[in-house]
Amino acid sequence: MISFGGYSALGFGTPSAVYERVLDGVLKPILTLLYHLENGYFSLSLSGAEMEWLEANHPEVNMLIRDLVKKGRLSLVGGTYYGGILPMLTPKERSSQIEKDTTAIRLNYAQRTNTFFCPAQVFSPYTVMTLSLCDMKRIIIAPCNGNCTVSDEPFIMNELDKSMLFLPLNTISAHLVAQYGKGEIPFSSLEQEAATLDGTIHFLNLDQLSQGGISAEETTSLASRFFSLGTSDITAYDGTKKKGYQCDGWYGEDAERFSLPCFNALFVKDEALSYMYGRYLTLSDFARTYKKNKDIKKQLEKQLLKCGAGSFYVMDANASMLRPMMRQLFFRNMSEAELLLPGEKDFSFPTHFDYDHDGNEEIFHTGKNIHAMISTFGGSLSELFHIPSMSNFGTAFVPLSTDLHGIGKGTMLRIFSDVLLPEEDAKDPGAIGRNIAENGHTLYELTVTNPLKGEYLASRDGELSLSKGYKFRQNTILLEMTLRNNGKKPIRGKAGVSVPLSMISEKIGVQFNTTDDFSKITKTIVEKQLFLEHVRSARLTGQATVTLFCSEPFSLYKDDGTVSVRTAFCEEEEIPLHMLLVPMVSYHLAPGESKVFTIGLRIEKKNAVRK
Repeated sequence: MISFGGYSALGFGTPSAVYERVLDGVLKPILTLLYHLENGYFSLSLSGAEMEWLEANHPEVNMLIRDLVKKGRLSLVGGTYYGGILPMLTPKERSSQIEKDTTAIRLNYAQRTNTFFCPAQVFSPYTVMTLSLCDMKRIIIAPCNGNCTVSDEPFIMNELDKSMLFLPLNTISAHLVAQYGKGEIPFSSLEQEAATLDGTIHFLNLDQLSQGGISAEETTSLASRFFSLGTSDITAYDGTKKKGYQCDGWYGEDAERFSLPCFNALFVKDEALSYMYGRYLTLSDFARTYKKNKDIKKQLEKQLLKCGAGSFYVMDANASMLRPMMRQLFFRNMSEAELLLPGEKDFSFPTHFDYDHDGNEEIFHTGKNIHAMISTFGGSLSELFHIPSMSNFGTAFVPLSTDLHGIGKGTMLRIFSDVLLPEEDAKDPGAIGRNIAENGHTLYELTVTNPLKGEYLASRDGELSLSKGYKFRQNTILLEMTLRNNGKKPIRGKAGVSVPLSMISEKIGVQFNTTDDFSKITKTIVEKQLFLEHVRSARLTGQATVTLFCSEPFSLYKDDGTVSVRTAFCEEEEIPLHMLLVPMVSYHLAPGESKVFTIGLRIEKKNAVRK
């Protein structure tokens, strides 16, 4: 007798087509088979996003789940509603996410669950206290790969004065499904090996089955083999007396590890993830200390709960770490929370503050239509949030899974990082990428010059000194760059900035147009990578229209950041991450001479289409 179940961890921001693929290829065939079997039990864990999507798009599936629950054939397994990873959350937010998830299960499927599945299988013993307070009695997770557990069988773990039943899932079946998802074994091998499996708890990753390209018929065949072994409800192990312990760790094979020793090492290797987590911690601090208006505090905590999503921290079968929409949702929720506070009396965001917990103070500009975070790294923008379109155009990054633009893995791409090149290297993509990476980590001194007008200065000294004057207007950012030759010899080359823009357009993709300075003719560009000369302006149209312009004609390097990866949607999905633009102008400076030019970005919300 075994316990058989499955879980799907699709998060908010996942394209609808991925939900459909997992539903049609995996979830619906299993539920249909279970409905027609005379005997059989199945345990199911769904993310909060998936429960919402099913209710909105396939209420008939929710009706089937409710019917199976009523018949005692299906048990729901809880988690965190927004996919929050427990050790990353404060105790209050852990409880709130768990309770929101169990409430959704109770309202949607008329079942109270006492079983918990750890999101991303990241576990820490001190979370047992929170789980116990939320009336959780069982945890499903992969067994500890050390020597702390007594076996792969269920055991009781005591932590302080709390006890919890641990249900270690079968690592062999989990490994087979992970191999199938990556395309390392065919379905025939998966099915053949499944027929020989024993063990107690087989809890399969449904997203990985979809990633492997499984069909509805193959799912039915595979599930039939598990049901034929004889299945019992997960509560059958409640009488367990064995003692054991589960160490702090990152378990299972749900996500790519990138050879990292532990989960927290992600924040050392990936700058963008570290920045996002730091921003979340800062907002959490503001929410905890704010006490003036109870209604505002309640709304703030509600938004903070959404910011505690965990999907984009992991490279799972859905490639959640790569999907720009997931990061956009994070910053959208962050901005909605932050917009609640400035309207309150006696509250204002500090101008100089370490907003991302990296040990360096940033300048946070809060304008009517634009919020921006000016970083000491490169004197550049870590965030560029446009309030009318509720979009952050500054979420570009190089993922840990691949190199892009000749820039190292895990690098955060900030807007307006310097590009200073010899003229002979100005058309070398590799040289441009290396220059962006090097200058992007140069520390600048930040100064507030006119806070009322939104004007700031970032500067650095050297033989070629550089100052960058920011002027934030209603829908425009002007960057006045001043180069000065402090040496004793003439200097010449190309100077500019990198402008990596996160643009999203689900229907037609991002459109890119340039206007030639001589002919004034505007043309559409479809090439993913190219160099252009004598450019007057460049325009991108996605969720908003962004126009790049300069005080003089400029050279332009364009390189699209895309990643092709096997996902739960298809064997080779191309995911667009961002578009890198590098405008450059020539300079030739004698000793003591300076050059001043201005680069600007104008952001306009697209007009609503009239019906």
